[in-house]
Amino acid sequence: MRNLLVKLFGALFIFLILLVASCGDSKSGDDGHSGAVAPVRVFKVQSKQETVTEKVPGNIRSKLRANIEAKVPGRIEKMLAVEGKTVKEGDLLAELDVKEIKAKLDQAIVVREQAERDLKRSKMLLERKAGSQADFENMNAKAQVSRAA
Repeated sequence: MRNLLVKLFGALFIFLILLVASCGDSKSGDDGHSGAVAPVRVFKVQSKQETVTEKVPGNIRSKLRANIEAKVPGRIEKMLAVEGKTVKEGDLLAELDVKEIKAKLDQAIVVREQAERDLKRSKMLLERKAGSQADFENMNAKAQVSRAA
């Protein structure tokens, strides 16, 4: 067994010596170049400013927020303000659809006129003792509400 170990270590030692000897410099004159010249491009370097932009998803919010609302509800017919443009207090930002607002106004006028007629009729019936005081007061309240609208 001991004899086998000595032979094994001897063979390993010889292998290592051969391995180290093969890693040395080669003196054959071949430096690894084939003699061909590689093409080279030459550039003149100039300094210039360039803006680099990158698109990323996200939300931007200003420090100050302005809530914009119309005094009357309605559909926007024309948008006068442009996104990003500075506006001042009192500037006209949008035009609402007039037809819808006019229709609501006409409806309120008709309701008011009807309430006024009902009030006159109720007053006349009350004077003739054909109507009640409660009916007259209800008609009077409806007329006042329609005037306020």
